[in-house]
Amino acid sequence: EWELDESSGKKSKDKWSLLGKYDWFLQGTDSYVGGLLRLEQDQFADLDLRTTIGPYLGRQFFASPLLSVSGEIGASWVDEQFGEAEDNNYAAALWNLRMTSDYFGGNTTFYILNDGTVDLQQTDEVIVNTTIGIGMPILGGLEAAAEFKLEYDGGAVENVDSVDETYKFRIGYAW
Repeated sequence: EWELDESSGKKSKDKWSLLGKYDWFLQGTDSYVGGLLRLEQDQFADLDLRTTIGPYLGRQFFASPLLSVSGEIGASWVDEQFGEAEDNNYAAALWNLRMTSDYFGGNTTFYILNDGTVDLQQTDEVIVNTTIGIGMPILGGLEAAAEFKLEYDGGAVENVDSVDETYKFRIGYAW
């Protein structure tokens, strides 16, 4: 994910994130184990690079077109490199919740995604990301979506907003 914004001709947002995950379903169950690696950069939040790596345990609670719900909890190691502020690293707990529904039909999907990380030593330093969206196929494997994303960073450095709202329209490919 990459976000680059301008306001009045000046760059106002320049950030990206990359997430890699792999799930292994446990035979005969709705449970799975997995591992993740997340890399994030945010120029305007003084974040040169945040690396999060760790294992998790997940469960598929419901799996139908009308409602699909899965959740994960895990442990992670977070390493934060800042431009001006002091670098930081810590052990953390993480969670991920995903809910989708094809209630509207026509292969249109409504979804709510929520993930978070909480520093185990300073529990007020929590990072929470919530996305609410609706996606629909447009041609072949191409799909379009409209989303609202709310991001909270309880450990934001001084003079940086801890809450960020983003409204976006995206085009993607599903296979």
